[in-house]
Amino acid sequence: ESERLQKISEILLDSAFIRENDIEMVNTDLATILFDATIKLQAKAKKADVTVVCESSSMVVNGNDTLLSMLFYNLIENAIKACSAGGKVAISCFENQAIIEDNGKGMSQEQLLHITEPFYRTDKSRSRAEGGAGLGLALCNQIVQTHNANMIFNSEPGKGTKVFVNFTSRK
Repeated sequence: ESERLQKISEILLDSAFIRENDIEMVNTDLATILFDATIKLQAKAKKADVTVVCESSSMVVNGNDTLLSMLFYNLIENAIKACSAGGKVAISCFENQAIIEDNGKGMSQEQLLHITEPFYRTDKSRSRAEGGAGLGLALCNQIVQTHNANMIFNSEPGKGTKVFVNFTSRK
C-alpha cells in the first residue's frame, strides 16, 4: 500500500511540474526512446509471457526526452498489462506518428471516453492489485499536450487496443 501511495504521489508531482514549468524541448529521436522503453520493460513482458516487438525508424521530434520516456514507458506497460499470456505488443514509429498496439482484452467505447481522466480505471480490481490509481493515462495526456501532439485510442473488447501518438511539428 505504501508503494502504491508513493507512486501516486510521484505521478501527481510530475503532473504539477509539467503544468507549472516551461519544459525544455530539443530535437529528440523517438525511435531511441521507444527502443529504450521496450528494453526496460522486457523483464515485465517476459514475466507476463507477452512478446514485445519494436520496429521503428529514426523519427526526430521537438520534445523533452524525460517526458517522452515517461509517456511511452507508460503506454507500453499498459499494453503489456492488457495482454494475456502469449500476447503481443507491437511498437513502431514513422513520419510523425508513434503506434503502440496490443492484442489484449481491449476496451469498450464507453471506457475509451474516460481513460485519460484522472483516477479512471477500466478494470478496477486488476488495477488496484497492481497498484494502479488511474493516473498514468491522465499524465500521458498531459505530456502529449505539452508536446503539441495528440493521442488517439482505437479499441474493441476482446481484440486489443491501438494507440496513435501524432506529433504535429517535426524538426
